[in-house]
Amino acid sequence: MMKTLSLPVLILLLPFAAHAEIYKWVDENGDTVFSDQPRAKAQKIQATPTQTFRPGIVPPPAETNAVPQDTSTVYSELAVTSPANDTTIRDNAGNVTISLAITPTLDTAAGHYMTLTLDENIVADRIKSTSINLSNLDRGTHTVQVQIKNAGGGIVRTSGASVFHLQRVSVR
Repeated sequence: MMKTLSLPVLILLLPFAAHAEIYKWVDENGDTVFSDQPRAKAQKIQATPTQTFRPGIVPPPAETNAVPQDTSTVYSELAVTSPANDTTIRDNAGNVTISLAITPTLDTAAGHYMTLTLDENIVADRIKSTSINLSNLDRGTHTVQVQIKNAGGGIVRTSGASVFHLQRVSVR
Protein backbone atom coordinates (compact mmCIF):
# COMPACT_ATOMS: atom_id res chain seq x y z
CA MET A 1 0.00 0.00 0.00
CA MET A 2 2.87 2.36 0.73
CA LYS A 3 4.10 2.03 -2.85
CA THR A 4 0.74 3.22 -4.23
CA LEU A 5 0.88 6.23 -1.93
CA SER A 6 4.39 7.18 -3.10
CA LEU A 7 3.33 8.68 -6.43
CA PRO A 8 0.56 10.89 -4.96
CA VAL A 9 3.00 12.08 -2.30
CA LEU A 10 5.51 12.96 -5.02
CA ILE A 11 2.84 14.82 -6.98
CA LEU A 12 1.84 16.78 -3.89
CA LEU A 13 5.47 17.71 -3.25
CA LEU A 14 6.11 18.97 -6.79
CA PRO A 15 4.71 22.49 -6.21
CA PHE A 16 7.26 22.92 -3.44
CA ALA A 17 10.13 21.81 -5.67
CA ALA A 18 11.10 25.39 -6.46
CA HIS A 19 11.67 26.04 -2.76
CA ALA A 20 13.07 22.71 -1.49
CA GLU A 21 15.09 19.75 -2.64
CA ILE A 22 13.43 16.35 -2.81
CA TYR A 23 15.09 13.09 -1.84
CA LYS A 24 14.03 9.51 -2.56
CA TRP A 25 15.11 6.26 -0.92
CA VAL A 26 13.89 2.76 -0.14
CA ASP A 27 13.41 2.03 3.56
CA GLU A 28 14.06 -1.26 5.44
CA ASN A 29 10.54 -2.52 4.54
CA GLY A 30 11.14 -1.98 0.81
CA ASP A 31 8.83 1.05 0.61
CA THR A 32 9.83 4.07 -1.47
CA VAL A 33 10.02 7.22 0.64
CA PHE A 34 10.16 10.86 -0.46
CA SER A 35 11.36 13.67 1.79
CA ASP A 36 12.90 17.10 1.82
CA GLN A 37 15.49 15.80 4.33
CA PRO A 38 18.51 13.91 2.93
CA ARG A 39 19.26 10.43 4.31
CA ALA A 40 21.99 7.86 3.77
CA LYS A 41 21.67 6.29 0.31
CA ALA A 42 19.00 8.88 -0.65
CA GLN A 43 18.85 9.95 -4.26
CA LYS A 44 18.25 13.63 -5.04
CA ILE A 45 15.26 14.09 -7.39
CA GLN A 46 15.31 16.75 -10.08
CA ALA A 47 11.78 18.15 -10.14
CA THR A 48 10.56 19.85 -13.26
CA PRO A 49 9.01 23.32 -12.94
CA THR A 50 5.28 23.40 -12.30
CA GLN A 51 3.33 23.88 -15.50
CA THR A 52 1.22 27.03 -15.61
CA PHE A 53 -1.41 28.28 -18.02
CA ARG A 54 -2.62 31.78 -18.80
CA PRO A 55 -5.99 31.83 -20.53
CA GLY A 56 -6.38 34.16 -23.44
CA ILE A 57 -9.11 36.75 -23.72
CA VAL A 58 -12.23 35.25 -25.25
CA PRO A 59 -14.15 37.75 -27.36
CA PRO A 60 -17.90 37.92 -26.80
CA PRO A 61 -19.95 36.04 -29.38
CA ALA A 62 -21.07 38.09 -32.34
CA GLU A 63 -24.78 38.70 -32.51
CA THR A 64 -26.44 36.88 -35.35
CA ASN A 65 -29.69 37.93 -36.95
CA ALA A 66 -29.97 40.80 -34.49
CA VAL A 67 -32.89 43.11 -35.23
CA PRO A 68 -32.31 46.70 -34.11
CA GLN A 69 -34.50 47.96 -31.28
CA ASP A 70 -37.17 50.51 -32.17
CA THR A 71 -37.77 53.41 -29.79
CA SER A 72 -40.57 55.23 -31.64
CA THR A 73 -43.19 54.41 -28.97
CA VAL A 74 -42.09 53.84 -25.40
CA TYR A 75 -44.04 51.04 -23.74
CA SER A 76 -43.73 51.20 -19.97
CA GLU A 77 -45.24 47.74 -19.47
CA LEU A 78 -45.36 44.53 -21.45
CA ALA A 79 -46.05 41.36 -19.47
CA VAL A 80 -47.73 37.98 -19.61
CA THR A 81 -50.31 38.23 -16.81
CA SER A 82 -52.04 34.89 -17.28
CA PRO A 83 -51.12 32.20 -16.74
CA ALA A 84 -49.10 33.60 -13.84
CA ASN A 85 -45.50 32.47 -13.66
CA ASP A 86 -45.05 28.92 -12.28
CA THR A 87 -48.79 28.19 -12.41
CA THR A 88 -50.19 24.71 -12.94
CA ILE A 89 -53.13 24.41 -15.35
CA ARG A 90 -55.33 21.32 -15.56
CA ASP A 91 -57.09 21.07 -18.92
CA ASN A 92 -57.56 17.72 -20.68
CA ALA A 93 -58.03 19.41 -24.07
CA GLY A 94 -54.77 21.35 -23.65
CA ASN A 95 -56.47 24.75 -23.89
CA VAL A 96 -54.68 27.75 -22.37
CA THR A 97 -55.61 31.42 -22.59
CA ILE A 98 -52.68 33.83 -22.57
CA SER A 99 -53.45 37.32 -21.24
CA LEU A 100 -51.11 40.25 -21.76
CA ALA A 101 -50.69 43.63 -20.11
CA ILE A 102 -49.41 46.50 -22.25
CA THR A 103 -49.08 50.19 -21.37
CA PRO A 104 -49.78 52.35 -23.30
CA THR A 105 -52.05 50.46 -25.67
CA LEU A 106 -50.50 48.96 -28.77
CA ASP A 107 -49.64 51.66 -31.34
CA THR A 108 -51.26 50.04 -34.39
CA ALA A 109 -51.18 53.38 -36.25
CA ALA A 110 -47.37 53.10 -36.25
CA GLY A 111 -47.68 49.52 -37.54
CA HIS A 112 -46.86 47.86 -34.23
CA TYR A 113 -47.99 44.29 -33.63
CA MET A 114 -47.13 41.46 -31.22
CA THR A 115 -45.57 38.04 -31.62
CA LEU A 116 -46.21 35.30 -29.06
CA THR A 117 -43.69 32.51 -28.57
CA LEU A 118 -44.28 29.23 -26.77
CA ASP A 119 -41.11 27.31 -25.91
CA GLU A 120 -39.16 29.66 -28.21
CA ASN A 121 -41.40 28.87 -31.22
CA ILE A 122 -43.72 31.49 -32.69
CA VAL A 123 -47.31 30.37 -32.12
CA ALA A 124 -49.12 33.65 -32.88
CA ASP A 125 -47.78 36.39 -35.15
CA ARG A 126 -49.04 39.86 -36.03
CA ILE A 127 -51.50 39.83 -33.15
CA LYS A 128 -53.08 42.99 -31.81
CA SER A 129 -55.21 41.52 -29.01
CA THR A 130 -54.15 41.11 -25.39
CA SER A 131 -55.87 37.73 -25.13
CA ILE A 132 -54.71 34.71 -27.15
CA ASN A 133 -56.26 31.23 -26.98
CA LEU A 134 -53.98 28.27 -27.53
CA SER A 135 -55.42 24.79 -27.95
CA ASN A 136 -54.25 21.18 -27.87
CA LEU A 137 -50.96 21.95 -26.13
CA ASP A 138 -48.90 19.01 -24.98
CA ARG A 139 -48.78 18.36 -21.28
CA GLY A 140 -45.63 19.47 -19.48
CA THR A 141 -43.81 22.68 -18.67
CA HIS A 142 -44.01 25.55 -21.16
CA THR A 143 -42.46 28.99 -21.43
CA VAL A 144 -44.39 31.85 -23.03
CA GLN A 145 -43.09 35.29 -24.03
CA VAL A 146 -44.35 38.20 -26.16
CA GLN A 147 -42.60 40.85 -28.26
CA ILE A 148 -43.89 44.10 -29.70
CA LYS A 149 -42.56 44.65 -33.19
CA ASN A 150 -42.70 47.58 -35.59
CA ALA A 151 -43.89 47.48 -39.21
CA GLY A 152 -40.41 46.45 -40.36
CA GLY A 153 -40.18 43.57 -37.89
CA GLY A 154 -37.83 45.39 -35.51
CA ILE A 155 -38.22 44.59 -31.84
CA VAL A 156 -39.73 47.43 -29.85
CA ARG A 157 -40.06 45.64 -26.49
CA THR A 158 -39.82 42.09 -25.13
CA SER A 159 -41.69 40.80 -22.10
CA GLY A 160 -40.19 38.63 -19.43
CA ALA A 161 -40.72 34.90 -19.82
CA SER A 162 -43.57 33.21 -17.96
CA VAL A 163 -43.50 29.49 -17.18
CA PHE A 164 -46.61 27.34 -16.71
CA HIS A 165 -47.19 23.63 -16.22
CA LEU A 166 -50.01 21.94 -18.18
CA GLN A 167 -51.50 18.73 -16.83
CA ARG A 168 -53.65 16.51 -19.02
CA VAL A 169 -55.08 13.10 -18.28
CA SER A 170 -53.01 10.37 -19.88
CA VAL A 171 -55.09 7.60 -21.49
CA ARG A 172 -53.25 4.32 -22.02
